[in-house]
Amino acid sequence: MDLWNNEVGRRLGDSVYSKEELAKQLAGQLNNGQLVTSLNDPRLKQVFPSDPRLKLPIGDRSGKF
Repeated sequence: MDLWNNEVGRRLGDSVYSKEELAKQLAGQLNNGQLVTSLNDPRLKQVFPSDPRLKLPIGDRSGKF
């Protein structure tokens, strides 16, 4: 999730000139569903198909793969 959302932030950061505008743009991305908020998001499996963390059930914090 962090890698996906960081990339969204980097791209937005290249196109704005203030922290306030960046925060406003990121809030818009969150509201429009462009940021990943769950490991169940299917976009993650497209980008990171072999990541074992994406195979854990939601709420499983065991860290065992």
